[in-house]
Amino acid sequence: MTGWMIAGGLLLLFFGGELLVRGAVLIADRLGISCLMIGLTIVGFGTSTPELVTSLQAALEGAPGIAVGNIVGSNIANVLLILGIAAVICPIACNVRTVIRDGVLMLAASLALFALALGGVLGRVDGALLTFGLAGYLWYLWREESAGANAGGQSAPNLDTDMVLPWPGRRSMAAEVILLIGGMALTVFGGRMLVFGAID
Repeated sequence: MTGWMIAGGLLLLFFGGELLVRGAVLIADRLGISCLMIGLTIVGFGTSTPELVTSLQAALEGAPGIAVGNIVGSNIANVLLILGIAAVICPIACNVRTVIRDGVLMLAASLALFALALGGVLGRVDGALLTFGLAGYLWYLWREESAGANAGGQSAPNLDTDMVLPWPGRRSMAAEVILLIGGMALTVFGGRMLVFGAID
């Protein structure tokens, strides 16, 4: 039974995250939100929602090892596994300036977590510091990218949701909202199943 809960939780997290991101990106595109803001907020945060739900659920259930290990393990897998496999399948062109800028911040965020974890407890103040750090970075990045676009720099191409997110027939706002809400529901339920199974 425990194995089925873990497997079912992982599947629900996968499909819930997929539906959540698709619905959010389609709605953002319909409302005319720029590709930059879609990438920074909806896609970036949407793909992290399963980790957020899983860690939050684990913390509430008194399993701090799962809450922290989920985040650390996810970041390690993103850099070494996901990026590694993607590069093996197809070489990835890198903007050196962007990689240096964001790579330094990624390293700084990892060191900040390491320093805060030395106290043995990640409390509300620690969480607030990390959250404000993210908000400050997003604000700085948005300002920098906007300034580059206004100065005649290269801007991101318009989002082609029909190509990136295939959708049969005509789309409606109601269907996109249903996708978003359904994705959230599946993600939350999947997170609960995964945490309960892992604790067992």
